[in-house]
Amino acid sequence: MRSVDVRTRTGADVRAVDTGAFFEDELPALLASRSAVAVPGARALKVRPFAFDVEGRAWTLALADDDTLTVRPGLDDAAAIAKLDAVGLHDLVNDLRTPMGFFTGGDLDMPLGRLEHFLDWWVVLRSVLDDRPAHTPGAVDLREPDGEPLDLGRSFTLDDDPEAISHFLAEAGFLHLTGVFDETEMAAVSAEMDAAVPGYAQGDGRSWWAKTHDGVDRLVRMQRFQVESPTAASILADERL
Repeated sequence: MRSVDVRTRTGADVRAVDTGAFFEDELPALLASRSAVAVPGARALKVRPFAFDVEGRAWTLALADDDTLTVRPGLDDAAAIAKLDAVGLHDLVNDLRTPMGFFTGGDLDMPLGRLEHFLDWWVVLRSVLDDRPAHTPGAVDLREPDGEPLDLGRSFTLDDDPEAISHFLAEAGFLHLTGVFDETEMAAVSAEMDAAVPGYAQGDGRSWWAKTHDGVDRLVRMQRFQVESPTAASILADERL
């Protein structure tokens, strides 16, 4: 089966990152050699100069008027600044953390600009580091094996041709399988969900809650539900999965 994975990292992929060497040697060389994969995306995102302040040392990334990507020391002209420590830079370069990860982790430090500015430049930075084109509008052209447009409304069953299923998943990035489970199984899971609700509480570290329009906090996600649900546990062990 074709893989749709372009992000998985292993321990062997994680490398040391020297702050000075990265911004002064490695990144300038990558911006020069891989600009073709990143500049169209940077242009589409209309990125403005963005600075990294790493433990008091700063560099600013910019898309120049001649459509070249540059990095230079200092904060001059930066429209947004992200402050990181050396560990944070290491994790960002190695794709262990993302701007959204810093945000949800509560340690995003941006004295200037907004999260979306960081997210836009992260797309450009990852494009350069991974040598993978940044997305631009209209760049995705999903096709059947015979070259015809891919039918994104198509569903499959477990009896369909594995190659057809594989192609659709790799091309579209998602897959709808129908008839995998029957109504009796799903009714049992639903009943066991209702029965498990009293065992979860806000702040328990294993559930998510949301406040509805009537002001009531409601359980919206149960982690490790299979421990509470014999049917779910059985389904997870089933060869259909």
